Amino acid sequence: MKIQIEKEKDRKEIYDILHLFYPKEELHFVEENGDLKIGPLIQWKDKFYSYNDKEERKRILYEIFQKERGITPPWGILTGVRPVKLVHQWAKTKSKEEIALDLRKKKRLSPDRIHEIIKIYELQRKALGDIGSQYSIYLHIPFCPSRCSYCSFPTIIGNRVGKYEKEYVDHLIDEMRTLLPKLKEEKLRSIYIGGGTPSLLNKEHLEKILLELQNYIDDDVQEFTVEAGREDSLDREKLDLFQQYGVNRICLNPQTMNQKTLHKIGRDQDMNHLKELVKESKKRGFIVNMDIIAGLPGETLKDMERTLREMESLNPEQITVHTLSLKKGSSMEGKSRDMKKEIQQVGEILTYTKEYLSQRGYKAYYLYRQKDILGNFENIGYGKEGHYSIYNMIMTDELESIVALGMGANTKLIGKEHLQWTNDRNIRDYLQDDFKEKEEQLRRFYRGESQ
Repeated sequence: MKIQIEKEKDRKEIYDILHLFYPKEELHFVEENGDLKIGPLIQWKDKFYSYNDKEERKRILYEIFQKERGITPPWGILTGVRPVKLVHQWAKTKSKEEIALDLRKKKRLSPDRIHEIIKIYELQRKALGDIGSQYSIYLHIPFCPSRCSYCSFPTIIGNRVGKYEKEYVDHLIDEMRTLLPKLKEEKLRSIYIGGGTPSLLNKEHLEKILLELQNYIDDDVQEFTVEAGREDSLDREKLDLFQQYGVNRICLNPQTMNQKTLHKIGRDQDMNHLKELVKESKKRGFIVNMDIIAGLPGETLKDMERTLREMESLNPEQITVHTLSLKKGSSMEGKSRDMKKEIQQVGEILTYTKEYLSQRGYKAYYLYRQKDILGNFENIGYGKEGHYSIYNMIMTDELESIVALGMGANTKLIGKEHLQWTNDRNIRDYLQDDFKEKEEQLRRFYRGESQ
């Protein structure tokens, strides 16, 4: 479809709405002879539509193409990644009933999504208690044994890991020593070591990081997570190391329990070893989270049923269900898509997954969305009663400050004024950063000085 717009600054907002109904390969912005023309009026075919503001323009475009394409996106005109955050914000001035009405009338959300995000908001308020007075630390380890076909993150792969591992760990520790002492008067709530695949680091380098972290941890830290997403990167010795240094949550992420699919997406996995690691982790007292992805190539509802049955036998405290996102730069991005079929298939899988986990005592406790996510759906974290990841809740809905260290890590400081920055995404640039500017930003923020 050819789209003709009057103001270039409106391009992204208009694209985001139209992308709910068309694959991006079918959307083309032109200077003249557009099928859809948007200026002071919207012109589609022989009809003209007037609007008063951007919000109304989005609703009109939504309604036009809902009828035109026979597609009803479950999140209405909401294209942002944090719908639960919206509830947190509105709850300061509105009742639950007023929020539900606004989400339906103004944002066009489906009733089930409205119910879902309000329930998640209520669970988060209860689980987190006092919100806003604490901070968390995120450490990024950008190394992986191989790249999965759906991945587009800036990651150091395979043989290149050995080239950079020691230098990266040393530089990360320098960053910790530069920034974290500025927070000694603040209250630390949680720590998350993510990636990449942090457990790919050798035992010596992992211990250096964990040992350094002890300088900034007190007995009140509620949660300490390490991602160990690839079973081939983890063993009993590393589990012992994590236990020794106070880690209490492990992420073991199979993505699917179907070997044929794993081979297709370029992810080798020893299923027996994975299961043994889950059992060993639980025996040591770790909370175990396991990630799966809905919408992997060739997977059907039966495949998801099998994955869930096998995961149920392992009894993890948390299961995170992602919907495949066709990210720019991944090898799967850009392939042709049938959106109606996609919405139907992925929707059936997600509905089944929600019902299956709910019946087994898992509750949805955080939710977020991604650009180019299949069917315009969502990612949801499920946990058993009392087992809800603190870091995932506060990070996803930007409820408290996250001080993030490492290549490409994104710091967000939440206060009267918000402040954020992202570290260099290229490893050579990151390794040259002396962190002095970030140190000064932290100092000024926590002293309440203007930015």
